[in-house]
Amino acid sequence: MARYETLHQASGITPQARGQQLNLLLADLFKAWGVEACSDQTGLQGRDEIDVGFSLGNTYYILEAKWGKDAISADPLAKLLLRLRVRPPGVLGVLVSMSGYTRHVYDFSASHPEIILLNRDHVESMLSGLIGPAELMHRIMSYCSRHGGSFVPIGVLFPPYENPYPAPSQWDVLSRERLSFECSRPPNSDVITPKGGSFYGDNRRKITFSLEPVVIGSGSHYETDGFSVTNDRRFLFTGEYGVQEVDPSNGSSMMLLKLSDCTSTAYAEPGGSIVALRGHDGRSVVPPPRRGIATVRWNPLESILSIAACGVAGSKLTRDIDGNIWLFCPGTSSLFYSKPPSIERIGKEPGNQNLLDITCKAKVADVCPMGATSVFVTTSGNGYALVDLSDTGSPSGAEIVSSPSDLYTSAVAALDEQRVAILARNKYGNGWCFYIFNTVTHRRSDIVELTGLADITDIEVAGEGEILLRCITYGVSPRSTVWKVTLSD
Repeated sequence: MARYETLHQASGITPQARGQQLNLLLADLFKAWGVEACSDQTGLQGRDEIDVGFSLGNTYYILEAKWGKDAISADPLAKLLLRLRVRPPGVLGVLVSMSGYTRHVYDFSASHPEIILLNRDHVESMLSGLIGPAELMHRIMSYCSRHGGSFVPIGVLFPPYENPYPAPSQWDVLSRERLSFECSRPPNSDVITPKGGSFYGDNRRKITFSLEPVVIGSGSHYETDGFSVTNDRRFLFTGEYGVQEVDPSNGSSMMLLKLSDCTSTAYAEPGGSIVALRGHDGRSVVPPPRRGIATVRWNPLESILSIAACGVAGSKLTRDIDGNIWLFCPGTSSLFYSKPPSIERIGKEPGNQNLLDITCKAKVADVCPMGATSVFVTTSGNGYALVDLSDTGSPSGAEIVSSPSDLYTSAVAALDEQRVAILARNKYGNGWCFYIFNTVTHRRSDIVELTGLADITDIEVAGEGEILLRCITYGVSPRSTVWKVTLSD
């Protein structure tokens, strides 16, 4: 992906040099997926040249790649047809245009299905780890054999799967009387009750809070893996079969994105698009040699699925105080390959992100962007660090500071440029402590300790003085419950 970003941002490079580098990149990409491939091959007696040759099973392909400023005409398609005529029967052609095609190309290819058309979305899907070449070509050929043609948009290749355990169409709206819990008095609190209490924040300022349940799943088998809140105060739940939106005022819900194998937390952008993480399709007929995580963007108004970034297993999406979405990759370490944890802000398309390595003296467990210039990092071994991103593109090693308590951090969210809300298990493992931590003064302000709420997995800042907690309750089936914490002076 780094080589692709270099090509994407290249300036001053000749079209010929860029084309050769693209050929080599595509050949190496196929090889990384376990596909036999080679680049820049010359035909017999030098009569022609193919950019990339590769094979899938007993099918052989010759590929022509173009990366110009404008959509290409039908000329490359016609030249590729001539090259196919001097190859054995059964060889198929693939035309890749990173800048798209004119309408004449689509019209011409409709009567020449022996050449498959790929665009930038298809290439980025393979680069990001969303789908491999074998599975990509299988899906394209399967679709075209039923419908005709030779071009299939990437979004069409991922049809919504029917969930055998559908998401509940109605969530239950809760009140304090309908769901009980136990809470204890933090050391610096005046009073604590099931409905609320008070604590002393920075500068010994007394802050009151209230705690109340909002919604709970209706009890279907739909399991959720992530939780976020939109600008209009609707809840997004991410599950194996897509992203579900819930209106907390009446409990109504709908599936915004029907896409299998979604993971982590999905976020809504100001324009209405949904950014989510997706791994490889578990229903693939061709098992991929490696498993990656792709960041996808779904535009519900235009029904367009596109690639936003790539990741590795364990990656997660997070959001800073300005609403920008970031991708955190935990890094890998082995005998032959090592890559530090990194974070990048999601841009409009792959290749225009600024990838920043996070180098700490301990294993990074989770991150919380405080803004454009700093990241709050929690580490294994119960520590934390504030990493400054403003000095260099890749910050130097950050000093690890011991945690202000013997708690085990589970989730963290930024309240402003200095303070973070932290959810942690207590040292006995039978309860949860919710507190605010000032990254400048290193002062911790306990809010409440809760027991009887099973797993509390997410923190979301919904607005000024309003924080949402998502917990999982277990019974006949796991159910998500959202609690609201309201803070006021």
